[in-house]
Amino acid sequence: LGDSLRAIAREKAGIFKADTPAVIGEADAEIRDLLARCAEDAGSRPIIQVDGRYATSNVEVGREGTRFTLARAGENISLRTSLVGAHQARNAAIAIATVDAIGERYVLPAERLQRALGAVSLPGRFQRVGKFIFDVAHNPAGAKTVAETILALDLPAPRTALLAVLSDKDWRGIITALAPAVDRLLITHCPSAPADRVWDPEEAHAFAITQGIAADLEPDLDIALVRAEKRCGTVIVTGSFHTVGDVMSRLQVSPFAA
Repeated sequence: LGDSLRAIAREKAGIFKADTPAVIGEADAEIRDLLARCAEDAGSRPIIQVDGRYATSNVEVGREGTRFTLARAGENISLRTSLVGAHQARNAAIAIATVDAIGERYVLPAERLQRALGAVSLPGRFQRVGKFIFDVAHNPAGAKTVAETILALDLPAPRTALLAVLSDKDWRGIITALAPAVDRLLITHCPSAPADRVWDPEEAHAFAITQGIAADLEPDLDIALVRAEKRCGTVIVTGSFHTVGDVMSRLQVSPFAA
């Protein structure tokens, strides 16, 4: 792991406080150990590592959500979250561990956990509305998760990623991560992007072509949106909160739409 990731982990670890529970759900073992040391140095107690005390297994991803088994206090509980993606099983486990850590009065039995998870929604995170999927992934790791979820669901083809990214993000990594899961990229511009962070769609398009990735260029978002909607079985709108927000506004889609 690079020094930059370690530095980010140490910065995030600033949230740890003395005599306060620390819940660590990081999947990477090295970063997880680093966070645990930071929590110990801060005097946090107890320090709860999710992989040890709230392990997940039997993860199944479907179009209506994600099923998994949670090991909790010696009991295996079958759960389903309405959020889509294998990573959502871990996210749910972290949330449950955090609530449990607050105190005994907040520990929910299995049946109440299931009702609560089934009602969860997360705007702009693999949010499906008709043929559109909205995901605010704005780094390569997020884009990789989106791509893995698309492939796991085997969504209708042809699949196009309607993509616009802020210039200070690793857009090359995002393009590379998305490409295996879609038939084509449609590279565009998000009008709400801050003036000092607007990317160059032509440069992004040229990069995609040099990598052998099927990509079209349409800087006008309204035109790009019409093209994608008419020609595709699935349209993944991604790359930035600005991109998702701009497209939702044009389609008059509520962030809470299902």
